[in-house]
Amino acid sequence: MDSFQNIIPPTIREIRDFSGLASTGSIQRYLDKLENEGDIIKDKGCRRSIRLKKKS
Repeated sequence: MDSFQNIIPPTIREIRDFSGLASTGSIQRYLDKLENEGDIIKDKGCRRSIRLKKKS
């Protein structure tokens, strides 16, 4: 996991393009769900701020 710490997180559009989904809104809903479940952390108002949350 340490080797991933310096990698720049993807934008919502990059995730959309990679996933093949048509809408950034769909991606946003998935990310919101992951954040609500505690799987990721997003810094509000910042681009490229999606981070995996460390599991204990």
